[in-house]
Amino acid sequence: MTKQELANKLKEMYDEGTRIGGQAVTMIHMFGIQYGELIEETNSTPKEIVKLAGLNDSYDAEVNKGRNIGKMLKRKNINFENEKTIRKIASNTSSLPKNIILYGPPGVGKTYSHKKLISILENGNSLDELENPDYKTLSFDTVKLEGRYQFLTFHQSYSYEDFVEGFRPTEEGTIQLQNGLFKDIAKQAKINQEASTAKEIKRDFGELFRALIVDQVSDGERLSIQMKRSRFHITEITDKSILFDKDMGESKHSLSINTLRKIYENGRNNHIIGGL
Repeated sequence: MTKQELANKLKEMYDEGTRIGGQAVTMIHMFGIQYGELIEETNSTPKEIVKLAGLNDSYDAEVNKGRNIGKMLKRKNINFENEKTIRKIASNTSSLPKNIILYGPPGVGKTYSHKKLISILENGNSLDELENPDYKTLSFDTVKLEGRYQFLTFHQSYSYEDFVEGFRPTEEGTIQLQNGLFKDIAKQAKINQEASTAKEIKRDFGELFRALIVDQVSDGERLSIQMKRSRFHITEITDKSILFDKDMGESKHSLSINTLRKIYENGRNNHIIGGL
């Protein structure tokens, strides 16, 4: 099969899962189990196949998950030619633990290994690459630059207020409830999920704007948005504008809601020189 034929098959299985109802990810796992070896034979990656299929970029991780399961089954000599068996295995992958703990004494390579692991997941490579001492971690640097990664050290003085939320003094001399790192990450994950859904079904701008922005700020909290090189905080929304602060440079800024609407509808920023 060619790369395009693999992409067409992935799209076909994805559409079947969507028609069934709530089984799209299961079908993507099935694709990874069945066609993982062919992806490697065509010198391709899950990311490339997903892109050719016209699906959301995040699905490359699900294809890779299925591919790794296929390799494990093959090593254990488990027959996965039977479609019912594949469906059962693929449907169970959604409930697998999604947290990974690297443990060991200082100096054994935990920090290096987590950089390698992030690069492997980002590139859609096999987890077997963890054993490759020459594997490059360039993708980790990209993930870090784009603000999709946070590193922190828990120490004795690190508190709940630092990690989740708590009252902190401001430059104006007041006390304000502010998000901790974990809450910021959780909010950004929700925004990313909503944005991924919107990318596939193109929801109405007004509906999406209310769900992602207005409802978050109306709770009386600042909404923090992580960009590639900086972060800004939405403080207030008027009838026509979004008011926000930046971590760097001038503190007070505004953006027209109408401009944001045009950017959303065009799918690209042709209106703000230099970006936000």
